[in-house]
Amino acid sequence: MSSNKPLVTITGVTGFLGSHVALLFLQSSSYRVRGTVRSTLDSSKIDPLRKGLGDLFSQLELVEANLLEKESILKAVAGSTYVIHTASPFVLGVKNEDDIVKPAVEGTNAVMEGCKAAGTVKRIVLTSSIAAIFHCDPKDRPADGLFDERCWSDVDRPGGVDPYVKSKTLAEKSAWGFIKSLSEDERMELVVINPGLMYGPFWQTNSFTSAQFMSSILRGEKNPLPRYHDGYSEVRDCALAHVRAIEIPEAKGRRFIMTQGSYWYKEIADMVREQFGPKGWPVVEREASNPDAVIVNFNHQPAEDVLGIEFRPMEETTRDMANCMIESGFVAKPQ
Repeated sequence: MSSNKPLVTITGVTGFLGSHVALLFLQSSSYRVRGTVRSTLDSSKIDPLRKGLGDLFSQLELVEANLLEKESILKAVAGSTYVIHTASPFVLGVKNEDDIVKPAVEGTNAVMEGCKAAGTVKRIVLTSSIAAIFHCDPKDRPADGLFDERCWSDVDRPGGVDPYVKSKTLAEKSAWGFIKSLSEDERMELVVINPGLMYGPFWQTNSFTSAQFMSSILRGEKNPLPRYHDGYSEVRDCALAHVRAIEIPEAKGRRFIMTQGSYWYKEIADMVREQFGPKGWPVVEREASNPDAVIVNFNHQPAEDVLGIEFRPMEETTRDMANCMIESGFVAKPQ
């Protein structure tokens, strides 16, 4: 592989999103691609990535890095032209918020500092979340109910926020603050991608939050279905957004909401039931009552206009994810 090609480093390359990002960069043949993993000897993470990337896997450079070990991050991004930071825990309902807030914030800070120290990095793309956008004080909600890239979650709002929301909000704010603090000579470009709950096909064999949600729908494990409204994203669309965020000059300094749409949880279940109910999967129809449920909608127009994203329909996303899980044996019908 030519050493003249720019080097893009992807943190969390074995993850749900990171693996798809790596695939697109490798397929382009325009970059050298490096990916970070906690251990290059962890076959439970490496083998599925090797299978998913196929022959392209041999072109991927793997390096070890830990979000809480700053020196490992500094080494991982050394020599990079571009850095894609996807690695951050997505875990809901944690008991100790430091288990998720600390690695998210400190890991992001380490990546930013590593990019500065490298002296070669032109642009960083950070994977944030709509969690950093719409968990505001109710009085601060947009008048038209449509959240956009100008909106921020308020971690100090009355009643507080979930640790995951706090982790994504503080990590993203820290990244923007770091960029702002740099001198003109040190200045790097930052682009942020804000997905919703991400669905789509995957190669991992270890369980992760999005797959757990889909598994619970297919197996009818939540009865009645919880009544809540959220923004959803397609992992392949989000991966493409990360590539375009590197390649399109006008993306500089922007946040891009990557939700393909907002749905009630039951609407997602209805899509799955329509496609997989006839095949014997016991998808639940009944929905719980929740008078406090709030509708949230997002403006993804900048992702279309600037990044050129053509969002897949949610029916395709749910179908492809469920088929992937069923065919791989990731999920089994309840007996």
